[in-house]
Amino acid sequence: FSIEDLKVKGKSLERAQKLEKQVKAQVEVGTLAELEILQAKSEVASRDQLLLSAQDLIQDTEDNLKNILNYSFDSQQGRSQLLPSDAPVFDPGTEGTLEEAIQIALSDRPDLLVKKKELENRNIEVKYNENQTYPTLDLVSSLGLNGISGEAINITTGTVQGRSKFGGDYGNTLGDLGSGKYYLWEFGVNLSYPIGNRSAKSKLVAKKLEVAQLLLDIKDLEKTITVEVREAYRQIKTDIKRVHATRIARKLAEEKLTAEEKKFEVGLSTSFNVLEFQEDLAEEQSNEIKAIIDYKKSRNRLRQVKAQTLKENNIKLSEGDET
Repeated sequence: FSIEDLKVKGKSLERAQKLEKQVKAQVEVGTLAELEILQAKSEVASRDQLLLSAQDLIQDTEDNLKNILNYSFDSQQGRSQLLPSDAPVFDPGTEGTLEEAIQIALSDRPDLLVKKKELENRNIEVKYNENQTYPTLDLVSSLGLNGISGEAINITTGTVQGRSKFGGDYGNTLGDLGSGKYYLWEFGVNLSYPIGNRSAKSKLVAKKLEVAQLLLDIKDLEKTITVEVREAYRQIKTDIKRVHATRIARKLAEEKLTAEEKKFEVGLSTSFNVLEFQEDLAEEQSNEIKAIIDYKKSRNRLRQVKAQTLKENNIKLSEGDET
């Protein structure tokens, strides 16, 4: 806005300077009083001050932007001038319906998607903790091999008591073990249930409370998103009407100024009146530019609340190569 407004103020100064020359010429030939030239010069000086203030505002804004971009003022980037790539143009787009905009936002907003993914994880935790409150029933089984050979020995004295019916030595024992002749198997069930099971039940209650709170958070966020979309969408419609209204006002101001200038040339108006109409035109031009820029801001705001900024500007983020 500042750059376009600077152009408006520059044109306004040029019109005042042109009128000053016309007034001076008429004063010299005696068709206007000396007072008229003073009025014209005063207005030129006033508009020159407005132009200087507009230039200063642009420089301040540029410095703030460079500071945000972390440009060093001693670098080439810091010394360069930042200029927009194109002038603001009123190009009303197709925003779709309000209902469509709300649905897009509710399906694509990252903050809402994160909440929903968190809810999925919390539901998994609820199911796990619910499972911990049930009795545990385990099916158990085992199979073993025995190697039985050698002499019967008294375990107290260590003396041989007699020969075992499974004759043989240590080698025979290993052989029996490998042959699988003597095996042992077991099969059964194991049921366990902690009395009261307070620990598991309290964890389950806590997880269910977390899910309930998260559901409320999601509902609140959905309401907030809906309100944001409605406000942005409504602001776009308002700004479109503002652009049309300011455009009509600017055209009327141009016509009135042209008519007043013609009256001044034939002596039917004063320089004061012409200067007033010039100021009116400059004001309407600034209003139109501001309305156009506000409209563009509103469109960007709607893209933002719908999480469509990258998509609608055809920007794709590529994943970096993994090394």
